Amino acid sequence: MSKLFTRITLAGLVLLLAPLCSLADGIHYGYVGGAAHASTAISNLGGPSTLVAVDAVFGNLGIVRIVTGNINDAIDPFPFDTTFFFDPGGLIEVISNGSGFPAGTLFSGGWGGVSTYKLIDFDPHLGMTTFLFSGPVWGSGGGSNWWGAGAFTVSFIGASTDGQIHEGYLHLQPAPEPGTLLLLGSGLLGLALVLRRKS
Repeated sequence: MSKLFTRITLAGLVLLLAPLCSLADGIHYGYVGGAAHASTAISNLGGPSTLVAVDAVFGNLGIVRIVTGNINDAIDPFPFDTTFFFDPGGLIEVISNGSGFPAGTLFSGGWGGVSTYKLIDFDPHLGMTTFLFSGPVWGSGGGSNWWGAGAFTVSFIGASTDGQIHEGYLHLQPAPEPGTLLLLGSGLLGLALVLRRKS
C-alpha cells in the first residue's frame, strides 16, 4: 500500500510541476547601436538600435525602440551619486525586418519596475561617461505575455544630452497564466492535506 501511495504522490508532483517547466523556455534579444537622448527619460526613438540576435539567430534582424520611465529623484535625491533610479513605464519594442522571422513586432512592452542607471566608466580624455541601465521588463509578443530583465549601456560626452547606445539585451520568460498558478496552488494544497492525513 505504501509503495502505491509513493508512486501516486510522485506522479502527482510531476503533473503539478510540469507547468513550471514551460517557464524555462525563454527568449533572448540582443541589440547594438542607436542614438540616445536624455531628458527626464532616456530614449532612442531618434535613432533606434539594431536587433542583432534572437536566441541563436544572428544578423541584421530589425530594430529595437526604447524609452525608459522617468528619473525618480525622490528615491535617491543626492545629485552627486553614481547610481540613479527610474520609474516603471516607458516603452520597449522589438521589430523584425523579415530576416529570419516574419516582419512585424516580436515584442512590445515596457519597464515593469524601478530601474537603475549606474555609472560604469569615465574617460577623462574624451570627457565621456558610460552608464549601465537595467531593470525588470514586461510585455507581450507572439500571443503570449512575457516578463524578465533588460539592460543597455549608453555613453554621453560632457554635458550633452545626446549620446550613443552601445549594446543591450532582453531576457524574457513566459509569464504564468493565472489559471496555471491556481491549478499549481490547488494541487500543492491537496498534496499537503494527503501527506498530513497519512502522518
